[in-house]
Amino acid sequence: MVETNNLKVTHVEPIISPFNLKQVFPLSHQGATFVNDSRNTIKNILHGQDSRLMAIVGPCSIHDEKAALEYAQRLSGLAKELHEQIFIIMRVYFENHARQSDGKA
Repeated sequence: MVETNNLKVTHVEPIISPFNLKQVFPLSHQGATFVNDSRNTIKNILHGQDSRLMAIVGPCSIHDEKAALEYAQRLSGLAKELHEQIFIIMRVYFENHARQSDGKA
């Protein structure tokens, strides 16, 4: 049989499991409340029980932590300003740091 998968993979680095990640970075009560409230708001918008628009916004990918935090803070301010009309959700994909450092995209 001819091998067709992972032909260009030169290195595999295991990542931390979601379970272990939760042990290292536990979700605070405030964070859990925010997630729960946001999910309920999304559900209510999708089911027509909340008349606001929902906007999912964000860059294609983020590889600069400082820029990501600045973006999140600015978006948070805008979300607070427009909260009566629009429910803003930050969409983000964190770019792999190893890919950034070797110049490959």
